[in-house]
Amino acid sequence: MRTKAQVGIEYIIIFGFLTFILITIMSIAFFYSSGIKDRLKTAQVNNYANKIIATSETVFYYGNPSKATIRVYLPEGIQNIEFHTEGLIIETQLNSGISRSLYSTNIQLQGNLSNSPGIQNVEIIAQDDRVLLSTMV
Repeated sequence: MRTKAQVGIEYIIIFGFLTFILITIMSIAFFYSSGIKDRLKTAQVNNYANKIIATSETVFYYGNPSKATIRVYLPEGIQNIEFHTEGLIIETQLNSGISRSLYSTNIQLQGNLSNSPGIQNVEIIAQDDRVLLSTMV
């Protein structure tokens, strides 16, 4: 009877140890995956902003009445997109908090860009002193 109890206790100890190791590994994986998700989202936002700014500058320097339509991808978690005198400001919700990034340009940007996630068509129209941006539905 004593050996059966000892074997049962040994199985419980081994099962508990393996459970502890599994929980530790899953915690570490979750921690690193959230960091990877943040870096991926930041890279997607950078690509979005850089494509809009590069196309806006090209259209502006071609002059009025130049225009272009581009397809860009915007990830989830975008809180706000606003235009500033220095460029485009995008607020992104990350696992580590809210990131507010300025993407500089030498031209004046105006308009209304949607912050809904997914692929968007953005129309860029040159005017005499600025560029108008709008998300097409």
